[in-house]
Amino acid sequence: MFNRIRKNFSKLIAIIIITGISLINVGIADAATLQDIQSSSDYAKEAIIALAEKNIITGDEHGNFNPQNTVTRAEMITLIVRALEVDTTNVPDTPTFQDVPKTHWAYKYVETAYRDGIVKGMSEELFGKNGECTREQMTVMFIRSLGLSDEIINENEEFTYINELSDKDVISSWAKDAVEFSLASGLMKGTSDTTFTPNGNAQRQQVAVVTHRVINDKENILDFAKDNSKPVKHPNLYEALTNSKEYRGEFSINSLMNLNGTTPEETMTFAVTGNGAINGADSQMKLTMSISQPELTLSDLTFEMITIDNKLYIKEPGFDTWIEATPEDMQGATPLEMTPDELKQINEQFLNIYNKLPIENAGTEEIDGVTATKYILSLDNQAIKDTFPEEFLGQDMETDMPFGDAQLNLEIEFYLNEQNQIIKETLNFNGNFEEEEEIITFDMSMEVNYKNIGADIEITAPDIENIEVIPE
Repeated sequence: MFNRIRKNFSKLIAIIIITGISLINVGIADAATLQDIQSSSDYAKEAIIALAEKNIITGDEHGNFNPQNTVTRAEMITLIVRALEVDTTNVPDTPTFQDVPKTHWAYKYVETAYRDGIVKGMSEELFGKNGECTREQMTVMFIRSLGLSDEIINENEEFTYINELSDKDVISSWAKDAVEFSLASGLMKGTSDTTFTPNGNAQRQQVAVVTHRVINDKENILDFAKDNSKPVKHPNLYEALTNSKEYRGEFSINSLMNLNGTTPEETMTFAVTGNGAINGADSQMKLTMSISQPELTLSDLTFEMITIDNKLYIKEPGFDTWIEATPEDMQGATPLEMTPDELKQINEQFLNIYNKLPIENAGTEEIDGVTATKYILSLDNQAIKDTFPEEFLGQDMETDMPFGDAQLNLEIEFYLNEQNQIIKETLNFNGNFEEEEEIITFDMSMEVNYKNIGADIEITAPDIENIEVIPE
């Protein structure tokens, strides 16, 4: 029984750990002399002319703007970055996405937008540069480009504007807050009085109108967000958690968990220790797991992983050879399911519900000679179930771990220095659940320390002569 439980508890531990850790063509036409301006809709002509005069949009090799054509994702992001004059320096030398290499004309714009959180890829490897940009995608991109996070625009439970639309049910859940805000603030309008057409392709002329509106009404839109949103509680902690998504530096982990069955023989203790470093998209870590049971001796399991230059290297327990693999090759194989990309995704989900969480300021404490502000997050049984729904934990956890009737308690402590950086986290998690008609109890404690925060840690690949490649 415990062999099956062990894997699922490892996944649960990892999930809890992570709460802390273009309209532009390359054509040569004169931007101010678009040949087909008269073919655009009346509502868009003023915006198109204004953007062309600023050289934000240009025509193709024939001098045409093609106002009814669909905007691609690469074109959309290039336009936003240029229109808002986002700094395109300091982009990585190594491409984030396989389909946008350094030689691509939109490379610096895509990398800039990804760096600043304006856009995400269609997957970890692909940006979808030639994919047609939908109206709801365009809405989310513009909202993010203005620095308006999910917490700032808030989750609008009433959706006053959306509920007036006949196509409200086809708006994606991830886009609803942005669409509601865009309609309420005047950033965007529907395709008619009763439709938004969220999955319709964004036309060049539509994008031009919204871009022109952002440039001219930016301050009013930001003021609207400020006046109509709830303040983020404990903003210093929220800032620290947000910044931790791009964490650079070193970390160490010490964890202990006791899992107790109805008899002494059904007792198991997990101890995990480890350390690592993160430098942008590159990372390294080494974890050792010790498992003990009465009258049973188990060898320690040591696992190492290095991610560098979009390549993943794994050294599994009991092997001296490194394996080069893709994240898909190793899915489900890493202890604690704790790859940096997985941690980053879960951390973003945590931030999306931040304002709903019961967090309190618990004063200050000395941590290694540093005065740190302490924040405590406490979740009881029902709050845990509400906070970590099935889609957050994952299907395997919901299916294999019968938490429906479990009694759970979780407390996480965050320690922030004067620079609003998380320097330490502690976690206490305990409870009980029923498994095969037996009551299983558990208690877990964990401490995560961060140091050299912001440092440029050198991360190198393993010796190439000692690497095996997983065959296709």
